[in-house]
Amino acid sequence: MVRNRHVVAALIVVPLLSLLGWWAAGHLVGEQPQPARVGMSYPLVEQSGCRYAGGHCTLENVDVSLSLSFSGAGPGRFLDVEASLALDAVLLAIGDRGVDVPPQPMTRRDDAGTRWGLALQSPPAPGNRIRLVAHARGIGWFGEAGTAFLQPAKSRPDSGD
Repeated sequence: MVRNRHVVAALIVVPLLSLLGWWAAGHLVGEQPQPARVGMSYPLVEQSGCRYAGGHCTLENVDVSLSLSFSGAGPGRFLDVEASLALDAVLLAIGDRGVDVPPQPMTRRDDAGTRWGLALQSPPAPGNRIRLVAHARGIGWFGEAGTAFLQPAKSRPDSGD
């Protein structure tokens, strides 16, 4: 056991001072969130659920959230987008990485402008990427997501399926 009281005090105080310094540096000189400004475009970040077969993918930027899902069967398949705020327009393109695919406008599926859909002939391929641009009140948000969340879940050998 350590018997020197100065060493014991240092072992207690140093971690507390380092945490306080980390918090103070972030609070005093770190970048603070700003409200979105008209005429600007902001990126949407692909959340972790987009990397796994689960049927849902979320793209977020501070207070803006867009949830993507696939609904329907046969010729009535839709890629749906549900937004956390009313949008004026949504453009969407699905294609391979590095290949320019012209975006298609999504259709509004409710009066509030928070639900949008795009009819698809078939589900996107596993290697495809979804590129999305949303506009609301003169502000743009753009994002990109993989299509792994749209793929059917593979059964695990140990699950008994």
